[in-house]
Amino acid sequence: MTEIQRVLLRDLLTESQNGLSKRSGDEGEATAVLRLADISSGAIDETAPRDILLTSKEVRKYTLRPGDLVCIRVNGSKSLVGRVIPFRSTRKWAYCDHFIRFRPRQDVVDSLYLAHYFQTEAVRRYVELNMVSSAGQNTVSQGTMLDVPVPLLSLADQRLVVAEIDKQFSRLDEAVANLHRVKSNLKRYKTSVLREGAQGRLLGDAQSFECSTFADAGFDLPAGWTWTRVGDIGRLQLGRQRSPKYHAGPDMRPYLRVQNVFEDRIDLSDVMEMNFSHADVSRFALQPGDILLNEGQSPEFLGRPAIYRGELPGACFTNTLIRFQAHTCVVPEFALIVFRHYMHSGRFAKESNITTNIAHLSLGRLSNVEFALPPVPEQQRIVAEVDRRLSIVREVEAEVDANLRRAQGLRQAILAKAFSGAHA
Repeated sequence: MTEIQRVLLRDLLTESQNGLSKRSGDEGEATAVLRLADISSGAIDETAPRDILLTSKEVRKYTLRPGDLVCIRVNGSKSLVGRVIPFRSTRKWAYCDHFIRFRPRQDVVDSLYLAHYFQTEAVRRYVELNMVSSAGQNTVSQGTMLDVPVPLLSLADQRLVVAEIDKQFSRLDEAVANLHRVKSNLKRYKTSVLREGAQGRLLGDAQSFECSTFADAGFDLPAGWTWTRVGDIGRLQLGRQRSPKYHAGPDMRPYLRVQNVFEDRIDLSDVMEMNFSHADVSRFALQPGDILLNEGQSPEFLGRPAIYRGELPGACFTNTLIRFQAHTCVVPEFALIVFRHYMHSGRFAKESNITTNIAHLSLGRLSNVEFALPPVPEQQRIVAEVDRRLSIVREVEAEVDANLRRAQGLRQAILAKAFSGAHA
C-alpha cells in the first residue's frame, strides 16, 4: 500500500455547490428535487420525489450526476448534519439548499472512498465541533466541510479499501438484519401473549367456550368468564386541564402527562409541576394501582397504558391522560393486559375521534368498550403467566439491543482500521 497523505477535501473536488433555495417554479422542466424526506437509511429513496419546474440554467447548475456526493448541510438532528450520501441514481435529480454537492476529481479520488471516510468518528467529531446551532437547527458550512482533512492513497489502494469495507459491512448488515428480524418476531410474540391472556387462551387448561354476546369481539368466552364493559368494572376520570394560572402558586406539585406514560412504563425523565389546590389534590392525586391511558395520540398508540406504582409521590395528572381505578372484581395488572391488547389490536383506535392527525379517546367511548372478565383467581394466574413470558422477551430484547449497539461499534472499528491503512 502507498504511503498515506493528508489533503483537504477541497483539493479533491472539481466543484462544490450549495443546493437550490426555491420551493416552486412557474416555468421550465419538471425536475425531482432532493429533500431531507427523500433520505432513508443513508440512501436516496426514490419512491415519492417532489418535482419543481426548473429553468435550463438551474437544471445545469443543480442536477446531480452519478459519483456526486450529497452532504446534509442543515438539520434539527446533530447526528445527521455532515452525513454524506453517494448519488447513484440514473434518474435526473436536483437538490435543495439543505444539501451541499461535492463532485470528486475522478482521476484522484474514489467517491465511495470519500463517502466511507465521512462516516468515521474523526469526521463526526470535526463536524460536531464546527457546526452552528440556532433556533433548533444545526448547520455546517460548505467552507467547514471543504477543510476536512482526508487520508489519501493511490486510486488502486482506495478501491481496495472500499472493497474491504463493503465486504465487512455486508457481513455486518446481514447480522444486523437478522437482529432486527428477531426484534420483529419478539414484538409479534408479545402481542400474541397479550391477546391470548386477554381472551383466556394462555394457560393451556382444558376449557369449554361459550358463545360471545359481543358480535364484534371476535372470540368466544371461556367458561366462567363474563362480558362486561370498561365503565362497569372501574372508575374512569380525565385529569385536570393545564392553564397559565396554575404555573405558579403555593402548592406546586408534579404531574404526569401523555409524555410520561409509555406502554407498561412511567417515564420520569421530564416531569413538570403546577399548582394544585387542596380540593384539586383530592380529585387528581394519583394512587398506586391507578392505570393511566393516553387520551390523545397517533392512532396506533391511542390508549397506551401503564400502571402508576407510586414512582412519584404526590403526583397528579392532566387531561391528556385517562385514569382507570379498578373495582374489586378486577386485578389492575389484568386490566393492564387487556388495555395493552386493545392498543396493539387497534380496538381503542376504533373508538377514536381524529383531530389534526391526533386520535382522541373519550371517556364515554372508553366506558362502553367490552371487557372479558374472568374470576379473580384466574386473573391472577394469567397475570403471573404473562409476566413470566414477557420477562423472557425483555431479557432477549435487551440482549438484541446490546448486540445492535456492538454492531455500531464494529462498524466504526472497520472504518478506523481501513483508514489507518491496516485493512486486510
